[in-house]
Amino acid sequence: MPDWIGSLSNLTSLNLSGNNITTLPHQLADLGDDLELDLTGNPLAPPLDTLAMQGTPALFAYLRSLPEDAAPDPVETAEAVPEQQTAPLSVEVEQGRLRVRPEAGTIEALRREFATMFGLVRKRAVEAAQAIGGNHVKMAGLLRDYLGSLGEAPEQLQGIALGFTGQDITIQTAHCRDEDGTDQLSQDQRASLEILLAAHELLMRSVPEWQDYVLKTGQRPPLSDEIAMLERTLSRGIVVEVRQRPTEIDKAVADRLQDLTDLADQSPPDQRHLTRWGLSDGLGNLLSALAKEALLTGKEIPSEARKLTARGIIGLGAVAAWIILNHAPELLALAQLLPGYGWISQVIVALRAMAEK
Repeated sequence: MPDWIGSLSNLTSLNLSGNNITTLPHQLADLGDDLELDLTGNPLAPPLDTLAMQGTPALFAYLRSLPEDAAPDPVETAEAVPEQQTAPLSVEVEQGRLRVRPEAGTIEALRREFATMFGLVRKRAVEAAQAIGGNHVKMAGLLRDYLGSLGEAPEQLQGIALGFTGQDITIQTAHCRDEDGTDQLSQDQRASLEILLAAHELLMRSVPEWQDYVLKTGQRPPLSDEIAMLERTLSRGIVVEVRQRPTEIDKAVADRLQDLTDLADQSPPDQRHLTRWGLSDGLGNLLSALAKEALLTGKEIPSEARKLTARGIIGLGAVAAWIILNHAPELLALAQLLPGYGWISQVIVALRAMAEK
């Protein structure tokens, strides 16, 4: 949107809906709070998206507070990019090249790590049971059930039963108070339960059957066909571009992303929910690594990103900026639809500002 829009003093109504607008010039506020402004259907970067829903006065008050040369700070924006999740595609930058992140270790190493965590949780559960004793019959019963579901060794662990019992202990711990608010648990008893629950949460992140259950029924609803189509389109385009840049990006990155895309496409209906989220997480991890590298490259991006297609290999930061900006429309659409992707609109605004300098 041009800065001179604020000089249109006779304007009383402005319909900007559905224009892929991500940022607004502060001069827009010169049109006054009585302006009838429609910004629906635009992927506005935070905090503009929230302020636009609160109404023109709130939005314009924010715009007036901005300095005249306000532009996204690349370093601040990079800090806002989420860290990579544990997902089917996990990447890192190594000596200026993007690679698939090495696994945490061999299967045997992962087993040893899980066994260590299991031993810690069992120790905390026994300590909690001893602290509770016979003073709280219901809590004591839950802790017995917990130890039963945990078993004596990692291979005996009953994932779903343990997960539910952990939830029950969490709820009971929160409600162990009298009507007047007096705590029914001693300080030591409550501390022992809280320590157990903290260790329990860490352990359950590594229990596949519980994570699958949470994925299917809990915090992650089924992804719509519209989101799935956007993800597949974006993924296929990125795979092609990544394979054209073998010096900056390891071939395995494209191969793993292609595998996730194929899996999301070809999985049977009863597994589609999981595989779509797998692709979503994998894409998120790749985009997170690309975004940070692009934003922190700094001065190289404005001049070199524009030359990338003509001159070929220039550096991972410029490649990353080019990939993100080349797919800005799909990314902005995805940011509106997919939980956890809102940050990408902020990245695009920052990269565009850098490229225009």
